[in-house]
Amino acid sequence: MCSTLENPVVWYPANQYAAKWLLWPGAVFVVAAVGFCLVPGISGDVYSLGCLFVFAVPLVIGLTLSVRYVKALARQSR
Repeated sequence: MCSTLENPVVWYPANQYAAKWLLWPGAVFVVAAVGFCLVPGISGDVYSLGCLFVFAVPLVIGLTLSVRYVKALARQSR
């Protein structure tokens, strides 16, 4: 987003906020991937779709909240 690149007051808090929201989907994905591996008889398709769902949902939530936060910071810094 241009507002983060143009303003250092927005840049650092926005990156810190986004990092927190984007780190946990990765951690959840790792735990889910290992957990799905331990399920006996799971097919490759079910494993792949399960991992995709477990990763995509928190990622979309994190990205949405991060964009909203950046827009709020940009409005405040004007």
